[in-house]
Amino acid sequence: MRGLMTGQRAATGKPQPIPVSLMVIVQNALAHAWRQLLEEVAEEQFSICGEDEDIITERLYMILDDLYSNEPETIQGFSVFQTPVREGNVRNRAGNKLDCQPDLTFRPLRDQLEARSSAMAAIFVECKPIDSTHPIGSTYCKAGISRFVREDYAWAVDRAIMLGYVRNICPLPGGLAYVLDSDAGQKSTESRKD
Repeated sequence: MRGLMTGQRAATGKPQPIPVSLMVIVQNALAHAWRQLLEEVAEEQFSICGEDEDIITERLYMILDDLYSNEPETIQGFSVFQTPVREGNVRNRAGNKLDCQPDLTFRPLRDQLEARSSAMAAIFVECKPIDSTHPIGSTYCKAGISRFVREDYAWAVDRAIMLGYVRNICPLPGGLAYVLDSDAGQKSTESRKD
C-alpha cells in the first residue's frame, strides 16, 4: 500500500468535475468582495492602481473571511464551502513541488463533490495585476495561467479561476484572446517540465 507515509505517486485518472453552481458561488463571492474593496478604498488613502498584487489579494481575502465568518448569507450558497484560504500550499501533479501556492482556495464542504479527498478538490484562484508594467503575456499568462497548464495548481479538478486586477485600458477578453492566440502566448502557457 502506498500512501502519505509509505511513498508518493503521481496522480492518475480524470479530473474531479466541479459543478458550475459552485463556480458561480465563488465568482459571486469574489465579485461581492471586490465591490466592497472598491468602497473601502474610496474612503481611504489606498489606490488599487498603485498597490502590489499581494496587498490587494490580502485585502480581498480579509473581506471574504469577514463575509464567511459574519455574514455568509450575503452570498447565496457560500456556507457550502470551508473558510477561504489564502496561499494554502498544495503539491503539483507530479509531486515534485510541495509548496505551490494559489492565491485563494475555496474548498467545498464534504458531500459537495464526489472526491475521495478534499485536499486537491477545490476551486483554486490565481490573481494577477494587468497594467503597463504587468502585461497580459508575461504576467497574466506566463506567471498565472501557465501554473494551471503545467499542473502546479488545480490538476485534480476540471476548472479553476484566474482573477485579473485590470489597472489600465486593456480590453478584456479581447486583449487576452489576442495574447493567447499568438505564438508567443501559446508558448508562455505551454506545459513544461521544471
